[in-house]
Amino acid sequence: MVVRLALVLGALVSLVPAAGAQSANWDGAFPAGALENTLPRKLSKVMVVRATPGEDATGAATALIDGLKAAGSQVLDDSLLGDVSALGDSAIAQKAKAEGADSAAIVRIYPGPSGNPMAAVSVVDASGAPLVAFSLEKGQVLGGQPEPAQAQNAPEQNPQLAEQNPTQPQQMPQQQMPQPPMNGQPPYPAYGGYPPAGNYPPAGNYPVPPPAPQLSPAQSQYQAQLLGIGQYSRWTPYGPLNLSGPYQGATHQPISVDSFFQQVGRPDLASKYQRRENVRSGLMIGGTVITLGALIAASAIAASAPTIDDCGFSGDPGCFDTRNVRGATALGVGLGGAVVGLTMAGVGYAMNPMPVSDAEAGQLADGYNAKLRQKLGLDGRGAESESAPATMRLSFAPVVGAHGGGLAMRLEF
Repeated sequence: MVVRLALVLGALVSLVPAAGAQSANWDGAFPAGALENTLPRKLSKVMVVRATPGEDATGAATALIDGLKAAGSQVLDDSLLGDVSALGDSAIAQKAKAEGADSAAIVRIYPGPSGNPMAAVSVVDASGAPLVAFSLEKGQVLGGQPEPAQAQNAPEQNPQLAEQNPTQPQQMPQQQMPQPPMNGQPPYPAYGGYPPAGNYPPAGNYPVPPPAPQLSPAQSQYQAQLLGIGQYSRWTPYGPLNLSGPYQGATHQPISVDSFFQQVGRPDLASKYQRRENVRSGLMIGGTVITLGALIAASAIAASAPTIDDCGFSGDPGCFDTRNVRGATALGVGLGGAVVGLTMAGVGYAMNPMPVSDAEAGQLADGYNAKLRQKLGLDGRGAESESAPATMRLSFAPVVGAHGGGLAMRLEF
């Protein structure tokens, strides 16, 4: 009985650290005070961008958003950027700038030195220039504040050494402070040049990590020539401006509908759109001219009618009849012309010159982008596709028949 009880207690004790390790998460990983000490300046409009998929990227980004908001920064949503895992920091910064951000905090997840996920954060300005970079393992806190479970397991410091050197910082119990390399190379190249997570001084004591891989010429050409249609935003000196219509490139450069249909290879739709646009413009302009002309004619007719002073107080019946007729004519011309003109202008304003629906226009853009990727040798996500080189193979096989044999040759290419 005693042996069984000891075995049960030993099993329970062995489960305690495992449960503590699983409880580690990203909550509170980026406190506001630590971010203020780490960032070179306050970020007014920053977009936290998840550059790698997965729950860890979402959790780290959420914790970073909470810390930036607590530090007084306005954080923008990155849902409009789409998939940016194949883009570098400069391309992501341009897309964030188009959505109204003046800086971007790009979160990527790498395997940490201890096996836990590590969040590497690159902060760049609107032009893509790096501002600062830092990294943190899951379950740790920026600035060197360990979780309670980690603090309980940390070894105690020798009090005599603390009294002899009160100003000297304590030694890290589990890992040494990462030092900048002496040969100018970034530390820990296996993790993209980011230092490992842990208690290290504020940013500035480490070399700036190398920028993310730049786009290849084919990827840059695709990012500049891709087409889209729908709702998008453009940054202006007065704030973000929401627009609708066709655009070109990852930076959402507005283009005309005619140019859109021409580029997707549908000149017939471009001609049809132009005819409808001409009819629409004619109705709006013609209706406006008719309305203004009717009001001017009515004013002229009313001005030509004799006044009461002209007719005199004696009451000349012919004079008053002329006055009444011209007044009624002015009212009819003004009212009738305004109704006709405003109706024409309203019909033209409500007319949709697009020859296809929004869904069909989006399919045309998707087809154009797919052909563009195929032309540039890119895969479905815009990355470089590796195609195997054409090979030629020659094989021989013996052939035996009823009247003899021979050698068959087969050429494959």
